[in-house]
Amino acid sequence: MSPVTYLLALLVALGHALLPTHWLPFVLFGRAQRWSRRRVLGIAFLASGGHVLATALLGLLGAKVGAETADRIGSAFRPVAAALLVLGALYFVARDLFAGKDPHSERVHAAGRTGALVSLVTFLTFSPCGALVPAFVLAGPHGWKAVATLALLVSAVTVVAIALLVAVAYEGAARVDLHRFERYEGRLYAGFFAALAAQVTFLP
Repeated sequence: MSPVTYLLALLVALGHALLPTHWLPFVLFGRAQRWSRRRVLGIAFLASGGHVLATALLGLLGAKVGAETADRIGSAFRPVAAALLVLGALYFVARDLFAGKDPHSERVHAAGRTGALVSLVTFLTFSPCGALVPAFVLAGPHGWKAVATLALLVSAVTVVAIALLVAVAYEGAARVDLHRFERYEGRLYAGFFAALAAQVTFLP
């Protein structure tokens, strides 16, 4: 599989982890409970571990679909994949332009208001990064080694990024307003889909 696909997936995993909905609730809950940073990090690690596991399982399904589709349609796989990726990019652009408040954000903030620790952990666990599935679909025809490598890389980046953000923010050292980043989530995914489409079309 092209190294470009790995790189794009890593960038999306990092951008996804930077969303405040993935780390800020743990900081706020921990402070409200006056927990130590170590305890908060442990909970965030547990939740992010569940998150990447769910993403990997979803990715494995995507990889299976990709492998089986490539076997069935042969050389048509790449143009079909590119066309679907372009449609996906257009969807995220349209969502950003015409959608209202992101329901993803609303659910997280609601969980924070109730102060329910279980809600925080289960929410992150059962909110896999679906935008990474196309990368797994493209990895499928290259074998399970490529799929496993992709899963390990994006999982490591996600868990480390969330842990670092929680640790820094819990000490009050976070100065960057990452809430603005949420506005560009759809555009990030649109760019990812478009870049994957270009990679499938023009690179081996």
